[in-house]
Amino acid sequence: MTCRTILSLALLGLCSHQLSASTLESVTAEVDSLSAVRDSLKADLKLVKAQVDRLEALQKKLQAEEDSKALPEVFVVSEVVGGTINVIERERYGLFPSVARFGSATYYKRPDGSFYVQLVTRGSDGEPNKTTNDVVLAGISYVRSRIESSQSPE
Repeated sequence: MTCRTILSLALLGLCSHQLSASTLESVTAEVDSLSAVRDSLKADLKLVKAQVDRLEALQKKLQAEEDSKALPEVFVVSEVVGGTINVIERERYGLFPSVARFGSATYYKRPDGSFYVQLVTRGSDGEPNKTTNDVVLAGISYVRSRIESSQSPE
């Protein structure tokens, strides 16, 4: 029931009881006061909703930042080679033939589920150089199959 409806009913009731004009003014003032309170509460509710929306957006942003700071995990391509493929394993399994001055290769899985490989090569000065390349699961499966197909039964 709206405030205006209440006012109308109150006026009808007052008219039928022949109450004074001052009573009518008092009821009208009360209804107007209640209308003002309702309007104020609606405005406050809009402000609260806007603040909640801003807080939710901030929470999503902070979560995304936290997720991006999560460290990738070493991904073991095959238990045969462990977490890092070294020079000897590279030669044994015919891996990374186009990488000059190969030192090692380590695969990583990011928190978002994507993969990359970090290659360590030796520069002409002998210092290690690290490069990273994104890889797809099919590439990892290929490397795994090269390693496991080279294993001879014991």
